[in-house]
Formats: sequence, C-alpha cells, structure tokens
Amino acid sequence: MKKTKTFLLIILLCLPSLSFGESSVFALVPRSIGEHHYPYSVAALGRGGFSMAVVDSVSLNQMNYALWTHVPRTTFTLNVGYQGLESKTTGTKIGSVDGSFLGGFLAIPVIKKKMSVGFGIQPKSVNNQGFILKDAGVGARAVQTIKSKGTLSEVQLVAAYSPIPDFSLGFFAYYILGKIQDNTRIDYLDLSYSDISVSNEYHFYGKGPSFGVSGFLRLTPRLTIGARAKLPTVITVYTQQESITAQKTVKEYQDVTFPLNLTVGLAWQPFERFVIGGDVDFIQWK
Repeated sequence: MKKTKTFLLIILLCLPSLSFGESSVFALVPRSIGEHHYPYSVAALGRGGFSMAVVDSVSLNQMNYALWTHVPRTTFTLNVGYQGLESKTTGTKIGSVDGSFLGGFLAIPVIKKKMSVGFGIQPKSVNNQGFILKDAGVGARAVQTIKSKGTLSEVQLVAAYSPIPDFSLGFFAYYILGKIQDNTRIDYLDLSYSDISVSNEYHFYGKGPSFGVSGFLRLTPRLTIGARAKLPTVITVYTQQESITAQKTVKEYQDVTFPLNLTVGLAWQPFERFVIGGDVDFIQWK
C-alpha cells in the first residue's frame, strides 16, 4: 500500500509538465484567458454535469471539496479527455485536435468520514484554436493563419471537515499559473509584398496564494445543497510581443485581479435512481 501511494504521488507531481489542456471558443479575443473550465467528478458528468450538491463515492469531487469527507479511503482521481473539431466554409477552415488534461487530485482521509486532506492541479481555463483565412490580404491576395494555444492552471491544497454527519466544510488554498500564446501570420501570394508574422506570449504568475471555502448540507434524506466561494486573487501578467517582420519586441508587466467566484447547487432525489439538480456559477468579470 505504501508503494502504491508513493507511485501515485510521483504521477501527480509529474502531471503539470507532461500534460496540457486545450479547446476554446473564446481563444482569439485579445488578452483572453480562454474558456473557463468547470471541473466535474465522474459521477457528476453521468448526471448531466451538476456536482455541488451530489455525493460521489467513486471519485473526488473537484468543485465542492467539502464532499471529500465522504471518501472512504485514500483516493486518486485523474480526469482527461480527447476531442476533435473541424469546420469548413468558403475560404475559411477551423480545425482543432485536442488532448485535454482536466485535473488530478489525491485525497487522504485523516479521520474516516470526518476529516480529509489532499492536493492537486486543474485547469482554470483552456485555450486552443486555429483559423486559416484565404484571400485575406489588403491590396494583394494572401493567406492568413491565426493560432492560439495555452492553459491557466490552479494548484490546490485542500482540507475537509465534517462536524456532524449531514454537514461538512471544505477549506482550500489555490495558486494560479500558466502561459497562453497566439500567433498571426500573413503569407502574400504576390512576391512583391513582405510576409507578416507576429507572436504574442502571455505568462501568468500568482502574486501569492488565495483562499476559498465550500460547504455541503443534507437538508432531508432526499434534498441536498452545496456552495462554494473563491476569494479574489491578484496575478501578474507578463506580455511579450514579437514582430519578426519589423524585428521589434515589446515587453509589458501588469497586474490582473481574478474576481470573487460564487457557486451554489441543489440536488433532489425523489426516487432511488432518479436525481434532479443543477449548479449556478457566478463570476463578476470587468
């Protein structure tokens, strides 16, 4: 058992450098962090996606850490996915083939059904998209290629405690880091024009850890409620823009605040094998 735990710890520590998360519909918005990632447990996905108020005995719930007190033994959960996208219209082609790392967590019960601790990493946003635009030049025919790729991730430290059987709390500290890169290239079919190539890199570093709390309450044997609050956190964004054509590099540092994030969920189980529920997630972006 000790060797198994050591092996799982090694895998978890290697995940950030060996994996990547991709796919976004917002990737090409200037300074965008991509599509916000909502982590769900395996059982929650099977129920349609909601997870704040659903007890999952199969894997770790990555939305509501208060539910980790229900984990009966040391548990490691790895969430990965693979998807492909291709779309063609007149003069335009959009393509994406993505292998996505969606989170890895380890939880260790300190007191069975009472207290658990753990840690892990999960994407905060995922981002990968490409466009090819034909005949997009000004003054001459050209092919324009736009690509955006990168991931913001959260490293999490978690503790969960249940003072009474029907009520539990989760406490967590998180730190944001990551890199997003976009490239634009215009290739002119007329050789009298110079091709254009511009590359932007955005590096994100948390100025320090931030904190959050979550809760779970069983109101009745068939009705449960869950909630989570993530406090704002400040990160430093380092931007580097390079124009190969103009042989010019622009560097910039700025601080960005990720605002308060509130989530609440409800689950009702009128019959043994039938559950109705949902989550509401709120972030006040400016």
